[in-house]
Amino acid sequence: MKARKLKPQDVAVIGYDGQTVYQEPPERDRMAAVADTARPFERWTTGGDPCGLQIGEPGVVAVLTDVPTVTQFRSVDHALGGTGAPLMQFLDHVFFKDLAPIATLNIGGISNLQVANPDRSRMQAFDCGPGNVMIDHAMNKLFGKPYDANGAVAATGRVDAGCLAELNAHPFFSRRVPRCAWRLDFGGDYADAVMARHAHLSPADLVATFTEFTACAIVRALTGHVTVLPHIQLRLSDAYGLPSQFKEAIKFATLAFATLHSVGNNIPAACGARDFGVLGKLVLPPRAARGLPVRP
Repeated sequence: MKARKLKPQDVAVIGYDGQTVYQEPPERDRMAAVADTARPFERWTTGGDPCGLQIGEPGVVAVLTDVPTVTQFRSVDHALGGTGAPLMQFLDHVFFKDLAPIATLNIGGISNLQVANPDRSRMQAFDCGPGNVMIDHAMNKLFGKPYDANGAVAATGRVDAGCLAELNAHPFFSRRVPRCAWRLDFGGDYADAVMARHAHLSPADLVATFTEFTACAIVRALTGHVTVLPHIQLRLSDAYGLPSQFKEAIKFATLAFATLHSVGNNIPAACGARDFGVLGKLVLPPRAARGLPVRP
């Protein structure tokens, strides 16, 4: 705000995700087996209901910026029985619905896929599987680098068919959509175990295989669960006026703006929630306080 010379009154709302430190996806079969009379505690501890924890206190941001602040969008979706991830589908509905049929792909740590539609009941959103999480972990551990810039290391290695077959047999792929991945699925412990079992492979071969695994997961998601696309043309969202470099930030700004105005910003058909809801925790800034004595 200082760099842009923005006053608090110039900013409608700040939206950010916070840091996810724990997330459990819904287990639909277990959820269906729990009686409707079960207490929430029983549902979350034994019934397979989704839950999670994000940190990053919005009160601090609201005070430091004096701007309404919204964060921690996933908990309401979890309480409604939704996956809580991915969260891109609301922005895609707002931005791409008139271009349907269209699918959007986001490759972060986890890759996720959304299918936009003017009719929210026909939308899809789910995690494909790993994005960069295993590649980055391998690069850090084997090469001392945070990531594989431009895929340069993977390009020097060879994909190992045996290792790839093991990866493609991951139980994540047997989950029904909408589904989401969590840290125990493809995190550091899993990557370490795979690398230990295939220690005969060169570091470059491991990175190449993990990279191929990400591509396979995306292809499986498209071919196995999306039926509305007659053909596929790959384009960056920049071609439609949505800068790919800032799409993640725009997503949370859009979610937060909807929260500020009490607009339902989840999509039950895409996340498995029982109903629409207003996602996000809103904290008002000090300047919003009313009914106080005049300050000296």
